[in-house]
Amino acid sequence: MIQIRSGVKNYFMLAAIGFLCSTPAFGGSSVELDESAKKTSLEILRSALDSEEFWPSMHAAEALTLAGYGDEVRESLEPRLASEEDDQHRCGLARELVRAGDQSKVAVLIEILESEDPHGHVHACESLYKVNEIGDGEAIRRAFAETENDSLRLMAAAALARWGNLSAFQAIREQVESQDETIARIAAWILGRIGDSSDIPRLKDRFKDLEENLARAFFQNSLALLGDPEGKAALLENLSHSDPTLRTYAAVFAGEAGFVSAMDRLIELLEDENLDTRIRAAQALLVLSISEPQDNEGNFSVDVYPATEENPRYSEGSVIQLRDGSLLYATTEFFESHSDFAKARIVAKESTDGGQTWGEPRVLQENVGDKNVMSVTLRRLKTPVWECPPIGLFYLVKNSMTDLQVYLRISEDEGETFGEPIRVSVGPGYHVMNNDRVMLLSTGRLLAPVASTADVEKINHFVSHCFYSDDGGKTWK
Repeated sequence: MIQIRSGVKNYFMLAAIGFLCSTPAFGGSSVELDESAKKTSLEILRSALDSEEFWPSMHAAEALTLAGYGDEVRESLEPRLASEEDDQHRCGLARELVRAGDQSKVAVLIEILESEDPHGHVHACESLYKVNEIGDGEAIRRAFAETENDSLRLMAAAALARWGNLSAFQAIREQVESQDETIARIAAWILGRIGDSSDIPRLKDRFKDLEENLARAFFQNSLALLGDPEGKAALLENLSHSDPTLRTYAAVFAGEAGFVSAMDRLIELLEDENLDTRIRAAQALLVLSISEPQDNEGNFSVDVYPATEENPRYSEGSVIQLRDGSLLYATTEFFESHSDFAKARIVAKESTDGGQTWGEPRVLQENVGDKNVMSVTLRRLKTPVWECPPIGLFYLVKNSMTDLQVYLRISEDEGETFGEPIRVSVGPGYHVMNNDRVMLLSTGRLLAPVASTADVEKINHFVSHCFYSDDGGKTWK
């Protein structure tokens, strides 16, 4: 859970799982990677990014993004996606472009999932799970309802579970018991990342009957992620396994688990005979060296807009994700008073690291009211939202106790600039629309819920209704 607060009055919560999925760290703090190992790791990844071996090149792209080189990944993969025809490969390319910051490529994954050709369906679900996106949820829910393809249903369940779907979570836990060891190990792989300590007995019980080495390794590595001591010991052993596939997966898990004590072995694996093992060892080393492991829940708290004497209140905010993956957080900045009728304007900050740090504030809407402007909503104005259509900035202009109106300004450049104001509310009166309230329906209709009264000082009786738009916010009824 990420808690992002503003000022002294208002805060909001963003439910989130980390970029790769938050996992328990058990190896201690991050450590500094010596320059030689870092140089070797980056050389391996940059060489592999251009490799003719497709999936290792995707793994190299993932590793470079995690190490902070997403711009290189986008430059390399964008032309490849444009010319790729195989849907499974298109999934891999689109997934890594999303992971590197190009949110518009979620549309490619949804398109493949919705296609009549089933060739890329499982890969689309897996990719959506890995980048924590589900579009509008319709296609992924259809895949979860699939009864003939266990792999498809399981990967759809993984994507939905990351968004809080309890039925999907239960389905994953049930598949740990599958007699098909491939299905069981995929379920274990998912639970290692999004499960919790209550899943340890379930995994250990099924592990006793496993015969396939790969399945056993997946269960061991997932147990390690969940904090099981036997799993931790087995993960370290798997890093030296004679099977390169098992060494490769162990390296991935070691990095995600914050297994700092495996650093020496991972450095040795930079010279492994298997390309994918070298890639995953390089990834793990870079991940272990660049950030402190988070706690078991991936919790952090940030006061984005601290109150000051000049600005004693920041409140009524809204957050939207931009095309490049960054967050834009707009809120009301009040001057000299906490009052709803104090002077105020709409300001915003951006974060490029999932909300952990934020840039300098900038003004999105100056005060054009006799009293203030406040109560911002940021929304995509058209469906599907993953294609990143224009952003709407909704806000209130307050002139008096009898005059409060809702306005919209539209940005075509991802929030850099906004167009001329469009009046949303119709007729005279005091029209209240709280922050972050506008809804975009699957039909494309926008709903702006408003409570209205003629005079807020004299008439404490409001009528609630919705203004709506069917043309992307240009006109309202």
